Amino acid sequence: MNILLLSMFSLFGNVFFSIPALVILILDILVMKSIWSDSSRSDTNKLIWFAVIFFLPVVGLILYWLFGK
Repeated sequence: MNILLLSMFSLFGNVFFSIPALVILILDILVMKSIWSDSSRSDTNKLIWFAVIFFLPVVGLILYWLFGK
């Protein structure tokens, strides 16, 4: 019985931790698409924002929404 409860907790625990990661991934992709399609930005500026969002996904999103737009 304990093993069944432990395996159920493990299954649902992974789902709860995966949903925020999936949301962050989707937001990162949408922001990167927005950056890529912005013709007013230089290529260097686009690459810098891509790097910031790629290496710091959550912080990069916050920084972009505060300073990038």
